[in-house]
Amino acid sequence: MRIRSVSLLLLLFILCTNVFAQKNVTTVGVQFKPIFPFNFLGTGSQAYDANGVHFNTELASGFSAGLFIRHNFSDLVGLEGGINYVKRKYNLTITDSGFTGNSIFRIVGYEIPV
Repeated sequence: MRIRSVSLLLLLFILCTNVFAQKNVTTVGVQFKPIFPFNFLGTGSQAYDANGVHFNTELASGFSAGLFIRHNFSDLVGLEGGINYVKRKYNLTITDSGFTGNSIFRIVGYEIPV
């Protein structure tokens, strides 16, 4: 009960405060985001079988880093853009009747969000 009442008071405080928007302000920032494999998001292990050969690809890790610029034209309208460097590391396992091979590879990409 105590957590519920504190949450309610915090919500009321946030709703009752005056908020002032920023217009004609330009903001520049840097961001870094790690990439983790999660099975429930569909980024876990991916398996494929073709002609008796089993391929298994698994995301090991990765990160995204970049720069963004935001400009607010008015209280309601703003524009944000930037560039991000994205690097993902994968483990590949290939299994055949008499052969098993492992490999690690990386995929590098760039994102330009607007």
